[in-house]
This record gives sequence, structure tokens and C-alpha cells, in this order.
Amino acid sequence: MGLALLQLLVKVAMANVQAPPRPLRLHLVRHGQTDANLAGICQGQTDGWLLTPLGRKQAHALGATLAGVDFHELHCSDLGRTKETTALALAERSHLLESVSYDKRLRELMLGWRQGKRFGDPPEPGAEKANPPEPIADVSVRATSWLMDLIERNAAPEEEALVEGATATRNVFVMSHGGFLNCMFRDVLQVVDEKMKLGNCCITIVDVVYDVNGGHRFELRSLAEDDHVLNLENYPAPAAGLTDADVYNDLPI
Repeated sequence: MGLALLQLLVKVAMANVQAPPRPLRLHLVRHGQTDANLAGICQGQTDGWLLTPLGRKQAHALGATLAGVDFHELHCSDLGRTKETTALALAERSHLLESVSYDKRLRELMLGWRQGKRFGDPPEPGAEKANPPEPIADVSVRATSWLMDLIERNAAPEEEALVEGATATRNVFVMSHGGFLNCMFRDVLQVVDEKMKLGNCCITIVDVVYDVNGGHRFELRSLAEDDHVLNLENYPAPAAGLTDADVYNDLPI
């Protein structure tokens, strides 16, 4: 068989091969500092907390850091503090706000009787039984539901040949909360073994890599990166030094 014919046959065979879907690169972000963060108050799923001046600066710094990223999809918790952070982060690309999907599955953990109280405050009599927190198993279910919807929606084989550049990633913006993201990292993506201290507006990057057989795997690229917010003006630390994520390990499975 001549070399030219062999090359032609290889080219034809490659043209008929479906490339696996291009990887998804998840940019998972915690919201900016809120008034409740500053006062050491447990927020959970309560709403109405505004970003502090520092929180707004963090959101703008986040936007500057992500300015060069072309987002394939954008997702955000439907609570106010994540919406405000997202709006400020995308202020220079406001047209993207029309494409943001606000999803209650990305909400913070529902922390029951703790919500609205300062960290360390004891429960009122009977509150633990009457108003318990959301079990971690339930948080994992909604986190998995959201993630699998994303993965399946983007899993259709691509008709392009396996050529250079076909593996370029598709970037996905995800704005959520410290407790929820801890659950996502440890119990769903399984890219960490322990609870993480996630700073406001920190960024974690995880790739979803598809294979030709229809499966996928998760690859951690960076964890809780916060260099973009370290040089901002130093506002007072939260009163209790705690966040909703610190309640995570104490919740029922």
C-alpha cells in the first residue's frame, strides 16, 4: 500500500471519529463579604444581607481577574448576596447578566435555628428539634442534581475531527456559598478530603473531562485562590471569625 493511500485512509478514518465533548472548566466562587459575615451572624438561606464596602471591592476584583475568560455558561445561587456579587463582578461585561441562570439548588445550606443568630449563640429551648438544619445528604442531592444537569447538557458528542485545538475547555461561571461549596468539593466532586476555609470571592477551578465512552472525571486545577483580593483595603475581620461553612462538619449526615 502506497504512503499516499495510507495517509488518505487515516484521514478518512479520523474524519469519521467523533471527538469526546470538550472539557468543562468550572470556576466555582464564593460570594463577597456581607454585613452578616462582618458581624459574625449565621446567614444560611436567609436573604437580604448586603455586601460590605470590602465585599463590593472583592466582587470588582473578581471581575477583573476573570475579565479574560470567555464563559460558555453562567450560574448563580438565587440568594441576594450571590446575585449582588455576580452583578458587580460582571459590571464591565453587563451583557453577560442576561445569560446568568439563577438556581435555588446552588443556595447555601439551610442552617435551621442557627440562621440569624451569632455564631456561638445557644439555641432557644426546643429549637433544635423544631427547626433542624438541612442534612448534608440533602445538600449533596441538590448539588449532584445541578452538576449532572450541567454535565449531561454538555455531553453531546462533537462532530469535529480529533485535531489540534479540539480539546479547548468551555468555561462555566458558578457563584455560590461557603457551606454549599464545601459540600460540592468534598462529597460530590470529591476533590478534597476535609472541610475548607473558603474566603470571600475565592476561586476554585475544577475540570470536567469527558471520555469517548460517555463517561467523565473531575480534575482539580486550583483550590480557593484568593490572590486577587489579598491587597484590598483591610476592613475589620468578622466579629466571630466564623462563616456558615464552619457549621458544615457539625451538621447531620
